[in-house]
Amino acid sequence: EIDKTEKSRDEALELALDKVMVDAFAIVKETARRFKENGKLVVKATLRDRELAAKKPNIEIQGEDAIWHNKWIAAGNEVVWDMVHYDVQLIGGMVLH
Repeated sequence: EIDKTEKSRDEALELALDKVMVDAFAIVKETARRFKENGKLVVKATLRDRELAAKKPNIEIQGEDAIWHNKWIAAGNEVVWDMVHYDVQLIGGMVLH
């Protein structure tokens, strides 16, 4: 009975993911493009944004907004986000799904 319930749940989850997959991948690509071109992303701050901002200098909180800067220090070196996913990478992700 448990196996039957899990299979039913997995099938429902797969259908739900299939419905949003195209939009989700489009959002990922558009977000990466904006992050690269604008140097920052401004979003409504969540609790997680606030927690990360307390630890990470590239995330700041201004009022109700979280500002994610596309530069940070990793292993003592400055890293700059300068990538936008190629369509073939997104298609690969869809195929893996």
